[in-house]
Amino acid sequence: MRQRNKLLIRQPNGIIQTIDEPIKLIIEDPVCRDSKHSYFVQAADSCAFVFKQGLQPNGFMKKHGGNAYFRKRLEPVLCKHASNQDPLGLGVVRI
Repeated sequence: MRQRNKLLIRQPNGIIQTIDEPIKLIIEDPVCRDSKHSYFVQAADSCAFVFKQGLQPNGFMKKHGGNAYFRKRLEPVLCKHASNQDPLGLGVVRI
C-alpha cells in the first residue's frame, strides 16, 4: 500500500478524470480464521514470522542462520515508502 491513491472519477458529462488523493484513513475488518483455510493468511503469517526473526531472532534461527533469510528474501520486497518514521528505514509503523 502506498501513501497516495489514484482515483478514476467519471464526471456527469462522461469524461473520466484522475485525482491523486492522499490516503488519510484505513478501515479494516478483523478476520479471525485458521490459516489452514487461506493461503493469503498463511503468506501473511510467514512474512510476519520472518520479519520478526530478522529483527529479534530466537536461538534456533541464530544457530542455523535463519535470521539472514529476512535480508535475502523479505527486505527487497518491502514497501519502504509506507512510513518514513521507521528508525530502521523498513517502512514499518511501530506502535
